[in-house]
Amino acid sequence: MKKILYLTVVLLLSVFFSSAKKKAGHTVFKTESRFIHDACLSANGRVVVCTDNKSIKAFSVEDGSLLASFGGGHKDDVLCVDLSPDSTLLVSGGRDSVVAFYDFITSEVLHRLKISNGVITDVRFSPDNRLVLIGSSGSTAYLYSIAEKKFVYEISDFKKDITSVDFDSYGNRMVVASADKSIRVYNVRTFDTEMVLKGHRSWIRSVSFYNDGNSLISCSDDRRIVFWNIANPKKIRSAKITTFKGWNLSIDAGNEQENKSYHYVYGTKNGFIQFNYAFGNYYARLSSPVVKVILAPDQGSTIRIIAATLGDGLLLLDGKSMKFSSKIMK
Repeated sequence: MKKILYLTVVLLLSVFFSSAKKKAGHTVFKTESRFIHDACLSANGRVVVCTDNKSIKAFSVEDGSLLASFGGGHKDDVLCVDLSPDSTLLVSGGRDSVVAFYDFITSEVLHRLKISNGVITDVRFSPDNRLVLIGSSGSTAYLYSIAEKKFVYEISDFKKDITSVDFDSYGNRMVVASADKSIRVYNVRTFDTEMVLKGHRSWIRSVSFYNDGNSLISCSDDRRIVFWNIANPKKIRSAKITTFKGWNLSIDAGNEQENKSYHYVYGTKNGFIQFNYAFGNYYARLSSPVVKVILAPDQGSTIRIIAATLGDGLLLLDGKSMKFSSKIMK
């Protein structure tokens, strides 16, 4: 498995921040480590949750204050995290091959699962809070029932690491991406494979649904961003954009298209973040790989982006602290 976290070998592994503060105009959240492997937002966009060494932190998006800390779930670094849509449960996956569940209100560890096949690479709650989709470096994904406390399906159609997983907004479909360059979409109820998508030439790093589940967006080490129209499985359409800022490690798309154009943000191995929309783009350059980008709810007309990095910590960027270009840059 490619270990992106070792790309910046000279950086300190654990740095204490005195408070949420500004760095080049960006807000930096208080974490123990500058190496943040994953982050997620609450459904209302007010709370950001991130990995932090062997623990998890929750912060207020508005003022950067620490709201909660979650420990005891892992004996090694936490690599992925997700908050349930109703903000009652937290799930995390780690390098120790453990999936841990927490009560988000009390911070208590509810239970832990040990996966025998590889480290945990991604976790995602279903929209109805009933299921969790788990990806692993052992080329297998697992569908877990929270109420039954058991695995209800195992996906073993891939040849290499599972890198990214997601549910559509209705919980009818789930998508799994892999280092073997393929993306597969499954029916959540029947587990049938609805489609296999091939448009990348290297490791796929991130895939997610948008546009009410009718579309997918994916990015890869091949520097491609691919937009998939999957409304009609028998007539799949795609559009590809090739970027020039290094491997694309993370991507997020708005749920609606602005003026029928693409509206998305991506982050790269070289620390580049760019938000593209109908009238141009906002961009910023950090000093370390950007492994997760999330479009946060706007404040008025200002865009806001959460960025998890391997060296610069967890940041909140807004349009005022980013550069603007009227050109659609790649």
